[in-house]
Amino acid sequence: MKFIPQIPIKKFLKLSNYNKISWITSIVIIVFIIIELTGSLINSGNNEFFIDDKNELGKKVFNSSVIKNFYNGLSSTPYNYLTTFKSDKPDNCFRVFLIGESSLSGWPYSKEQSIDRKLNKLFGHYIENEKIEIITISIAGFNTSLACEIIPNLMKFKPDLIMLYTGHNEFYGYNGYTTIRSKSNLVLMDLMEKLLQKTGVLNSITYDKYRDDLEILLPFNADEQIITELQKEYYNIKNQYLSNIQKIISVCRENNIRLALTALSDNCLLPPIGVLNRKDDISADIIYNNARMALIRDGNQNTAVRLFKKSKDVDAFRLRIPENFIEDLKNISEQNDISIADINTEFTLNSPNNIPGNNLFMDYIHPNSEGLNILASAYAKIILTTFFEKNNYNAAIETTLNNNPVSKKDSVLAQERIERSHALIKLLNNSKYMNEVVVK
Repeated sequence: MKFIPQIPIKKFLKLSNYNKISWITSIVIIVFIIIELTGSLINSGNNEFFIDDKNELGKKVFNSSVIKNFYNGLSSTPYNYLTTFKSDKPDNCFRVFLIGESSLSGWPYSKEQSIDRKLNKLFGHYIENEKIEIITISIAGFNTSLACEIIPNLMKFKPDLIMLYTGHNEFYGYNGYTTIRSKSNLVLMDLMEKLLQKTGVLNSITYDKYRDDLEILLPFNADEQIITELQKEYYNIKNQYLSNIQKIISVCRENNIRLALTALSDNCLLPPIGVLNRKDDISADIIYNNARMALIRDGNQNTAVRLFKKSKDVDAFRLRIPENFIEDLKNISEQNDISIADINTEFTLNSPNNIPGNNLFMDYIHPNSEGLNILASAYAKIILTTFFEKNNYNAAIETTLNNNPVSKKDSVLAQERIERSHALIKLLNNSKYMNEVVVK
């Protein structure tokens, strides 16, 4: 290899220390470049966002191998639910992409409770005649930064409508608080990471994608950092979230694609996990207990609603989406004339005392079957309004959704997954999340 400096060993030993270091550095750089170029060529096929489906000729599917590129230290590819679609869009077909978090897949239930299956049942006649096509890309830990990576790659498949369900993983997902530990694109760095994990120097996340809730595990990837509204990281992530939404709107507009956002809801009746005891502020658990007293003892619904939301917002375990994120999302939707599925309001209106709780949720953020029906109903209204250019939504659709009971097998699976999530939360609740904060 002529481009590598040729130098006899004796001559090398006579060189000054500075020249020795320069010579060794140049060799290391050249070797590093060769490794990276070789690795890039080998892995280039794994970086395609969409690939040909192995089981169905003429169909595409999102490449699940890409997902792991956006997460650090996972023992397996994150849970995902990806449906196939025709490479060539059928004529006169209204193509809809549902893209977002694991709730779109029906998690913690099986895919039988997925939003696309509920919509397919509603639009059965149109689906069969290829008038409407509903495609799902549901990924555990999904956030707006990941959406910015994926959505531009959807355009070549000519979507008519993109429905985005995200907001719960902004702090701990891709490009969130984990930015400094995000997945490397360098082959050599990844090899070093794997070596450190095997030797125990760097911890990896032991993850069972079938049973484990990645959203609960992701905080481990952020070294269990507590994030409060007093930290600059909180505002940086909020600004990034809103900026990402604007980028997605711009991409869709440039390609003349309709976009529908989703204002998410959370279980407000569950206690906060990340509790702080600081002299200058009231801790989340005290606010939560005050909310319960306002509701149960005093019967003051308005005060209870306000305090339950406040308790959620000051929970330093940043899994549930803060209320000001939702408010800003609604403002962006209104300012840009973008459709929005206001699940936040729908869940509130369908909950006792206007406080979403276990009546619509399985845990902190994942809707139960009734909650998933409300989500599917909201999406159906937008599809109908967009596809038919009028809202001919009727009671028959509600009946169809409600006639989709959860099987016993699905109930057992959901309960198993939720129990594992609760066990993880219990571990977190006994860890750094109690009474500790890192202010930077």
